[in-house]
Amino acid sequence: MGKETRISITTGTLVTALLIIAGVYLFWLLRDLALLILTAIVIASAIEPGVAFFIRYRMPRFIAALFVYVLVFGTVFSVFYFFFPPIVADAANFLSAAPRYLDTLNATAPFSNITNTSGLIGGAQGAHSSFVETLLSLQSVFSATSGGVLQLFITFFGGIFSLALVIVLSFYFALQDTGVDDFLRMVMPVAYEEYSVDLWKRAQKKIGLWMQG
Repeated sequence: MGKETRISITTGTLVTALLIIAGVYLFWLLRDLALLILTAIVIASAIEPGVAFFIRYRMPRFIAALFVYVLVFGTVFSVFYFFFPPIVADAANFLSAAPRYLDTLNATAPFSNITNTSGLIGGAQGAHSSFVETLLSLQSVFSATSGGVLQLFITFFGGIFSLALVIVLSFYFALQDTGVDDFLRMVMPVAYEEYSVDLWKRAQKKIGLWMQG
């Protein structure tokens, strides 16, 4: 007869398993908050090279972080407010007028020997009309004031509270030289603190290089 195999589950193993399950469940409940914190960390990492650049010129970190934030968010806001709406409007107008131009070309003599052109154009009209409607609805988001652009950012981040939380947390992480490091040391188990910080440092460097092109 074969030897009996006994499986012994200690109290420590059981407690560890329960803590892991509870941690996963808690993370699932707070997944939206975790996503906001992750977004704030990514934003802080993206602007860190700019903050470090101004610090090298003896600018205080608070002033450098504030200046970079105003510069970055001002640039993004300006692009969405001044440049993006005209591009969307021109694209929508062009696509709206495209079927008429295609019909005109189809009716001319040099193209009269092309078969099934009308059917092809008819099918294309139905395909692109939904895209035109999407562009028009996107254009309506941008109003004559900054409210449309602000509403777009609020919708993207899931609410005005979420947007404010991302801005505040990302600014805090950028304001503290070891802000993200301290946060990781606070939430990670002691055994994984150094590994988490080292992994974060490598990711931060790659994000900074990626943002610099």
